[in-house]
Amino acid sequence: MMLLKYSSEAKANLISKLVFLQLSLYLVVDSLNGFMMLGLGVDASLSALYKSALLILLLIYLSVFLPRHTVFILAAICVLSLGEIVSIFSLDTDGSKVSFLIQHILKVLSPLILFLFLLDRLKRDHLFFKRILTVIQINGLVFLCNMLAGIFGFGFSTYGQGGENMVGSKGYFYAGNEISAILVVFGAFYLARAYLNNKFHFIVLAILSIAVGLLVSTKTSMLAVVLLIVLMPVLYEGRRLFLLNNIPSIVFVLTLSTVLVQALVIFEAFTNAPVYARFLFFFERHGLAGLLLSGRDIFLTELWLLFSQKNLFLGFLFGHGVSYYAEFTKYSVEMDFFDMFFWHGLSGVFVLLIVFFHLSYKSWVSFSDKLYPFARIILVTNMMLLAISNFSGHIFTSGMLAFIWPCFVMLAYYDPRRLAVK
Repeated sequence: MMLLKYSSEAKANLISKLVFLQLSLYLVVDSLNGFMMLGLGVDASLSALYKSALLILLLIYLSVFLPRHTVFILAAICVLSLGEIVSIFSLDTDGSKVSFLIQHILKVLSPLILFLFLLDRLKRDHLFFKRILTVIQINGLVFLCNMLAGIFGFGFSTYGQGGENMVGSKGYFYAGNEISAILVVFGAFYLARAYLNNKFHFIVLAILSIAVGLLVSTKTSMLAVVLLIVLMPVLYEGRRLFLLNNIPSIVFVLTLSTVLVQALVIFEAFTNAPVYARFLFFFERHGLAGLLLSGRDIFLTELWLLFSQKNLFLGFLFGHGVSYYAEFTKYSVEMDFFDMFFWHGLSGVFVLLIVFFHLSYKSWVSFSDKLYPFARIILVTNMMLLAISNFSGHIFTSGMLAFIWPCFVMLAYYDPRRLAVK
């Protein structure tokens, strides 16, 4: 009996080590995949294969050690597939996007699958937080190296291709909006850790974060970085920040005053940047809504018209899948909750909320608990990601974010009395 128990634990540890190894290198593989696409013109799908292998390992772990959770995951996959299945059997579509839909469903559920695995390892592994920090730091370094590559002209541009049309840089990451979400997570982790340990390091990292946000040149990245920097002292100092009787308070007020004084100079420099021309273009053609949504409001109207032409009852419950819309127009609004609604109905929105709830619950209940210092910044980061998902999309359906977000979220369980974060 003891032998069987030991054997089971040994298998769990083995799978766990393989998972953490793959998690540590997944952005390396993403970068290599992008390099092959850009430099060699070869789409080897390395990233997709690598993440598929990682997901299979996670599902094996859940099936063996957490079978009840596996049943829920399978049920969710079935529910999210119903809209596409109904559309195919009712002859509304030929199912041309079935392969895309399956990938999409797995991306939506990947953060929850990884989170359930990590939650179980938290109870079993005394080196858990050391492994989590290793995953975040290695991927953070890979992310920074890609951004540095962009400064020297290597990698993909954020907008446009070739010549003067190129705006921003994202290194060798092929993904688009996901870069902004990844930046939010890494920015939140490093800024919070620096603020808790060394205020000078916080200032240096704040400057670096702003530089990276400007380099990526998306509205999301620039605004999110500024919000994180401003909110960090507010979150950790609270009312003390405005009393002017302590160093953080004085530094915050002086910094804020300096920024306000220099606002005009910063704005003038911004108007000369290529990204400003892009923002102005959207504002002049589509107004404020067009600027904020980058034309997504037009896709939203088109998909709603198509949605309302079919069975509304089944549509509201399970959606109409993806293939049905793809035959008429651009099938994605690129706003996560709307995409989930059109494709999977209210069932899809509910599943997305379940994923978000699981990844936010601990940070919510521990927000004011000083024993869990990362909880408050994790909750704020999650709320930012929730907001971003409804403006720029590809956040909760991102293959890039899915494997680093749950690792960051697990720091809400970190208690400094158990392990020092260095």
